[in-house]
Amino acid sequence: MGVKYEEVQAKSLMRLHGTVDDWWWTSNSMNLYRGCEHACNYCDGRSHRYHVHEDFDQTVQVKVNGPALLEKELMKLGFSSRKAKEVSLADFGAKDLGEGPSGPAKFVVAVGGGVSDSYQPAEKRYEVTRSVLEILRDFELPVFLITKSDLVLRDIDILDEINKRTYANVSFTVTTVDETIRKSFEPRATSSEGRLKALAELRDRGIHGGVNLLPMIPGLGDTELSIDDVVNAAKGAKAEFVLYGTMSMRAEQRERMFELLRCDYPNLVDKYELLYRKGDWPDDEYTYDIYLRAHSICKKRGMPERVPRYIPEGAIGNNLRVCEVLCNMAYFMQMKDIRIEKVKAYRTAGHAIDALKEDIKVLADEDRLKEVPGVGNMMAKDIKEVLRTGTCPLNEELKK
Repeated sequence: MGVKYEEVQAKSLMRLHGTVDDWWWTSNSMNLYRGCEHACNYCDGRSHRYHVHEDFDQTVQVKVNGPALLEKELMKLGFSSRKAKEVSLADFGAKDLGEGPSGPAKFVVAVGGGVSDSYQPAEKRYEVTRSVLEILRDFELPVFLITKSDLVLRDIDILDEINKRTYANVSFTVTTVDETIRKSFEPRATSSEGRLKALAELRDRGIHGGVNLLPMIPGLGDTELSIDDVVNAAKGAKAEFVLYGTMSMRAEQRERMFELLRCDYPNLVDKYELLYRKGDWPDDEYTYDIYLRAHSICKKRGMPERVPRYIPEGAIGNNLRVCEVLCNMAYFMQMKDIRIEKVKAYRTAGHAIDALKEDIKVLADEDRLKEVPGVGNMMAKDIKEVLRTGTCPLNEELKK
């Protein structure tokens, strides 16, 4: 039976988060579709926490009014479209519009979310994602995309324009380069080879991008050989980063995954029952070991493990840059088994600085850094060094 499409009129589109996500460096998300034809067996988008219908990969809801909603929501946030401005000023014979759109400081717009791929097959028919990208291009806003499809190449023209004006990043999920395993877990998605070729083509155009080794599938995608194969292939595709993480097993995922394992990988059933005996995530010892394994491989291959943040020009640049360094330091501290209180302090300070209205450099120059939540004497020294050089000794030590 084929996949059924339902055209729906959404009431809203963008979900604005309270803080920036320090993996993707976005503070918002949107789902242009609900449900996903890729039918990935490990997908946590099936979880009831996302309030998605039961026939997740058989019925896909299409938000046909998504582009119109996005335009309204961006205008409500204070952004303006260059296209609209040019049309308006053309009525008065205006020329040489050098200032561009006015409004609040630009933030990176995440096209896609937790319950769908914006380039699943439905996009071939509806072109909702393409229309959204055209709007973001006209509003001159930077874009971050995550996909498992090479259909994104259809829109390389728009992504190229966005990247030249601000920033575009396309991140491809690649869990394995073994096609037999890939087909078991991602039956309707583009092949891993196809995704990597698409990444290489985007990178050749100067568009930013990398690989998400998410999740590392226990017993199959978490071995040293499998991780190294993905990282090496990513490097061959000129990826700017490889992100990695473990796999959740929430209720709906758990049922589907154990059904698959009993059928295709019965030797792994006992391993999974042991790993996930305490809840939705594998036990801490396994997670720590697997992260160290992936970190070691990325280090060996010279592959960055974090997404480079888009830093726009202007007063907030210092804040975003310091936030990036502090949050990345917190990430690497976890692999060094540094006490959790220190990890939390660096993340807390990073997020607080990201939200500051005042330039962090002003606080540093006036010795007021300890006004920021989480900042003590040692961290204040790190922040001043980051402002001066872009990094600090502790940051460089943590990345080793």
